[in-house]
Formats: sequence, C-alpha cells, structure tokens
Amino acid sequence: YCEMDALDGTGWILIGHRDKRSGCGTLVPTVKASDAVGTCLQDSAWQKLRAILDFEGDLTMATINHGTCEYSSGCSPAAAAFKVGSTRKLATANCVPLGGTLSADTWGHHEDSGCTGTGGDYCTFLGGSTDHRTYASQICSETFDMESCDADLTGCSVGKSWWQFEAVSAYVQVSKAGSVPLDCKEIKAANPDSSSGVYTIQPDQANGDTLDIYCEMDAL
Repeated sequence: YCEMDALDGTGWILIGHRDKRSGCGTLVPTVKASDAVGTCLQDSAWQKLRAILDFEGDLTMATINHGTCEYSSGCSPAAAAFKVGSTRKLATANCVPLGGTLSADTWGHHEDSGCTGTGGDYCTFLGGSTDHRTYASQICSETFDMESCDADLTGCSVGKSWWQFEAVSAYVQVSKAGSVPLDCKEIKAANPDSSSGVYTIQPDQANGDTLDIYCEMDAL
C-alpha cells in the first residue's frame, strides 16, 4: 500500500499500525490505511524490504503518531511524526537490532553500556516492555538520528528526548537503491553517453544476484 498524500507527500510504503500494548499482533500480506491498530506487514513481505540493507541500500523510516503523547520530555510541542533517515543504525543496534519480523516487541534498541534499559544511556525505536510498544527514546551517545517532526515532516529536530504514543502508523521509503543498476535502461538514464557493451546488472535486487550482459545503447 503506497501512501501518496500523508507525511511529506513524496510516496511512502505503509508497513504497519503499531499499538502501544500489543505492538503488531496481526500480520497481513498488504497493510492498508483502513486496517486496525496492531496490523502490520507479514514477515515474507517485510523481509524483502529489510533485505535492501544487505546490499548497499538503505531505508528511510517515518511514523505518524496517534493519540496522546504520554511522556513530558518530548511532548511539548507534541511530536506528530518521527523520522529515521537511515535504518542502518537500527539494523546494527547492539541490544535489539531491527530484524526480520515487525511483530518483535522492539524494532531497535541500543545502549552505551549493557542492555538493561536503565541508566539513561539508551536509544529505543518503537518498543520496550508491556504497554510500551510505541516508546521511542534518543538518550544514548550513538543515536539513531531520529527526528521529531510536524505531521508533514517539516520542523524536524534532533535532540535527546523520549516519547510514547497510543499508536503509530509506520512507513518506509527506499532512500538509496542498490549500487548495481537494475537493467540497461537504468544505466542509460543515469549516463546518456553510455556506449554499447558488457555491463553488470542486478534485476533481482532483493536477492542480490548479478548478471553480466551486453547492453545495446544505440539501436531500437
């Protein structure tokens, strides 16, 4: 499901509606805007998006936050949306990395020392203990570069704070495609002066397999 109007209006893939108590209790092949809170993308679909991080790609993640902001540190003004410009830090978090299922209790957790969730040295993205599945914090030294923003992703700010909402709707964008082009057309579009010859392409970027093929850049 592609959300073309919300956030900054640049087109976002909807991956789930996360509830503060149950997280993602229902996994479906395609999440729709009208789906109930607690509905998220099933593992087989999410893993194809998550795999982009394994071959020189990246994902931008954003949320629209719903309901009351429950922690005073980040609630004035209220953070209507979160934005994580690169999910690579989530995927390499030392305590709980962003994994292959959105039903995980926590989507990312990093601490400067230990993994106890105490001591004021931790960063968390959407997770924690029971009733805290939408908790987000940025109080560690190796932050997730998470920004709190207005609903249209303007007015964003990065700072050490923490937030909890009743529910969030989560979205991703492919912010950096694979380093290997998809096909001859992509090569030509990137460099109109490309001459005919043998090039390496990657038609199936989710699996990362490459092919050496001859690209005809002039005929047809």
